Amino acid sequence: MERIIDFIRNIKYGVRNLVRWFPVIYKDRDWDHTFLMEIMKRKMDNMQKYLRKYGHHVNAEKDADDIKKCVILLDRLIKDEYHENISKKYYEKWGELEFKESNSGFSTLEHTKVKTDEDKYQCTKESRILHEKEDNLRNQDLELLFNTMRRKILGWWD
Repeated sequence: MERIIDFIRNIKYGVRNLVRWFPVIYKDRDWDHTFLMEIMKRKMDNMQKYLRKYGHHVNAEKDADDIKKCVILLDRLIKDEYHENISKKYYEKWGELEFKESNSGFSTLEHTKVKTDEDKYQCTKESRILHEKEDNLRNQDLELLFNTMRRKILGWWD
């Protein structure tokens, strides 16, 4: 009798999971880290909601908070808005990028407010610094995400 109840319960949860996961799996592709992060984000979001609602162990709420932190980090990594978030002053100073034709007939991508060779040098220098900051912010989020998972993931159960 218990095996029949387990079989029915498994069908119920299996169908529910197919419905819940269909949008994520339908959009999944194998060529980009973002798709892996989308799957991780959905799984962790489901886990933290489950722990908040049904968690029985003493640290269930704390575990749910840790998982939620990972969901937020995954969301930031998926959105990948690091450049946009730190470059406002840079674009105010140097202008937006636009294609400019040179005398040789080739187009180059240049900032609208760059007028002199000295401007171009300074703009390029600041661009490199900006890209380093962007990479550092992304790497900090990756490090925090995977360090949190490494330290805590084996305790995320109920």
